[in-house]
Amino acid sequence: MPDLELKALVEQARGGDEAAFERLYERFERSVYSLCRRLLTDDSTAEDASQAVWLAVWQSLGALRQPEAFSSWLRQTTVRVCGRSQRRRRWWSWWSEVEDDSGLALDPADETPPTGEALARGEHAEAVRAALERLSPEHREVVVLHHLEGLGVGEIAATLGVATGTVKSRLGRARAHLARLLAPTVE
Repeated sequence: MPDLELKALVEQARGGDEAAFERLYERFERSVYSLCRRLLTDDSTAEDASQAVWLAVWQSLGALRQPEAFSSWLRQTTVRVCGRSQRRRRWWSWWSEVEDDSGLALDPADETPPTGEALARGEHAEAVRAALERLSPEHREVVVLHHLEGLGVGEIAATLGVATGTVKSRLGRARAHLARLLAPTVE
């Protein structure tokens, strides 16, 4: 969606135009859900958080001063809502299942066992997932935003409302912790 079209939709939605808000929702619902899913435990929790994000967006859209910054503001809102969800539950895990790209997602009708390479990838993916679950929420958050969402340090800092040095420090510590946790699984 071109920036001018997005800005116009945001302006219309800020004015109470439900159709414009619905178009924004349709445009960004998958990315919001995806981020929620990566930050939270499971599909159900991610769905609940995603709906909470959209409710918060609808309620506070009028406070957005720069419509052209909608995407960043939406990401910040998503991270904030997921953080509240996580604090309420007092636990936070990475993924509930190995991603399809691990090579272990088999068609139930396919009785062919996975290859040794696919099993190794799946075991490695499971080890990484387990290690990520052991990170603190702050460290996991920066890892998700940097490595899975592809955000730069400055964007992460703006999203989380912290200094860039804090993001760099958290990333460094998270990587070091992951390296220690994964050392036994690396040949």
